[in-house]
Amino acid sequence: MFCTKCGKEIADGSAYCPLCGQQFTAAAPTQPKAPSNIGADIQSFFKDYFSNPVQAVSSRAKDSFWLWGLISFGAYILIHFFVSFFSQNGLNGYMKGYVAQYAFGTLFIDLLCFAALVFGIFLFASVFKLNKLSLPSTVALTGLAVLPLLPAYLIGLLFDKVIDGASLTNIFLTLVFLFAAILLYSQLREASHDVAGIRSIFVILIAVGCMLIIRNIGELIQYKAVVRHYSDYYNEYYNYLLK
Repeated sequence: MFCTKCGKEIADGSAYCPLCGQQFTAAAPTQPKAPSNIGADIQSFFKDYFSNPVQAVSSRAKDSFWLWGLISFGAYILIHFFVSFFSQNGLNGYMKGYVAQYAFGTLFIDLLCFAALVFGIFLFASVFKLNKLSLPSTVALTGLAVLPLLPAYLIGLLFDKVIDGASLTNIFLTLVFLFAAILLYSQLREASHDVAGIRSIFVILIAVGCMLIIRNIGELIQYKAVVRHYSDYYNEYYNYLLK
């Protein structure tokens, strides 16, 4: 080692320089960082979630949990895409090509909707001077808040298959978003006074409103595409019969 004052080489571990008398402070030994146990973290989260979902989500609305929120969004988006893609296996070749377009359209709409929710919460929480959230922590908060979305969607599909004429999927998804709104409200309302509560409600309504506007516009475009494709298909089939 070398002396920090005179620059002369001295024995390693020396408490002082024998040439100039410079004192050295021994560096504290660094403790090795314990490896993170992902399985234990997930188990702990679900245990907390089922006992107190508000506290479980609020305590993990941090930058370090952004990937958890992203996985929550991604799981629902992918399952919704695959269900849309494989739900029309009986269609002929002409319409199968459209089903692929419809599934990718659904994927794109879901991505835009969740982006609107995240950025709506992130931007308007700052505008209304509420609990300050970074973008990664907003992803963690909103993603974990809508965690029940995927199981609710799958259960709704199962009920719709079992019960003829039932349409419970949208009801279940609506209930999940109401539950998520409560979790978001609890985190955004940092102060206890009424103004913070009213502002939190406004932020959630604006973010959810942006998401619903995007979904309605996307579904309207998809509906018009369905009508156009079926019209083209039946016109082609009719012309084939006339030949």
